[in-house]
Amino acid sequence: MRTEDEPSGWSDRRRIREALDHYRKAQDHLRQGNWGGYGDELKRMADLLERLEKR
Repeated sequence: MRTEDEPSGWSDRRRIREALDHYRKAQDHLRQGNWGGYGDELKRMADLLERLEKR
């Protein structure tokens, strides 16, 4: 959510950074063979990207 003092686009950039963080964590889980962690991080990333798509 964008706050009143936050310039337009900052919220989107923050969500993109968060999605990228989840992607990187998912890749770490994949390398470790942790399929549950991998799936959890992909789901979190997808949720963020879907919210961005609806904007």
